Amino acid sequence: IYTGEDTLSLHDALPISATAEWLRFHTGVRLTDRPEEADFVLVRRGCALPALAGLRQGEPAYPDRSATLLVEVAGFAARGPIEGSGPGLARPRRSGDCGLPREFWLARQQAEARFPLGVDLLLFSAGEVMALPRSTRLMEV
Repeated sequence: IYTGEDTLSLHDALPISATAEWLRFHTGVRLTDRPEEADFVLVRRGCALPALAGLRQGEPAYPDRSATLLVEVAGFAARGPIEGSGPGLARPRRSGDCGLPREFWLARQQAEARFPLGVDLLLFSAGEVMALPRSTRLMEV
């Protein structure tokens, strides 16, 4: 149940503007300029990504209290250097790096050692979405 207490950081994504007001009005989300405290962190394509380790990781008793990082990307390659496996995937799936830096993918792989803690990741482009929850295991192929 949504309680209207979630926080959103527009990390280098959008100015506090009409878009922010629209989000606030329609969802009740509270805006924050501190991504390390946010439930959701939105990053627009081409903007600096926050350090994954600096975002909310959840707590051992409540791993669901971690952040969800939403990143706009240019698009998705049909087959690329990143392979994901885990719950919800009948077989390993490959994708391109979506234009995100290699350091980001390495940080995401390193975060897997802290499971069930970690950050959930949603990548999106104009017509596609890729969900990479913290339960998804990634590797370079």
